[in-house]
Amino acid sequence: MKSVHRLLFPVCAIALIWILLKDRPGQDGQPVTTHSESRTAAAVPAVSETTQPPPVPAPATVPNLPLPRTTSELNAFTDGPQSLEEKMSVFTRMMREAPPEQAKAAAVRAVFVVKNADFAARLQPLILAADLKPEAMEVLGLNLYDRPLDVLLPVWAAIRTRPEHPLYHAAVDGLEFHLKEKATASGPQLARVIKEYLHPAQR
Repeated sequence: MKSVHRLLFPVCAIALIWILLKDRPGQDGQPVTTHSESRTAAAVPAVSETTQPPPVPAPATVPNLPLPRTTSELNAFTDGPQSLEEKMSVFTRMMREAPPEQAKAAAVRAVFVVKNADFAARLQPLILAADLKPEAMEVLGLNLYDRPLDVLLPVWAAIRTRPEHPLYHAAVDGLEFHLKEKATASGPQLARVIKEYLHPAQR
């Protein structure tokens, strides 16, 4: 009997360990996802017809870097090895807190380092919040005209829902210029109008 117990104990222990590990959450508190589940989730993107900007994930902790004090320091920082997140953290603080000329200079660097693929995550929330120095907001507003329409029009659509926004009238005029009489649409209908305007072959 003792020999039988010695044989059964390792088998039971292995089964118990497997059950515990199977349901163990990942490091971020979420269940561990298998490779096949990850591929399936990635293959089915969420579809949303709304003029509101996409949700921006909460930024990771960024070190509180010192603000550049001179133009040469600002240029060196812009061209430096820091990540885009670190650079935008500094530029955002300058656009909110620095004197007007420095806030404007930071905005110029921000639109330089943020490419179209990162616009929705890095600059669009700042434009919609409109809590920057006016000189910085002016730079970001003008830069919108240099962005492709699939970046520009959704931002204007979101701004048009906020009459107090400093770029409100520019957004209204811009939507009317591109969408003509369909610019009077709102909400999900306006999102569909913009989608059809950008991709007429998909109508």
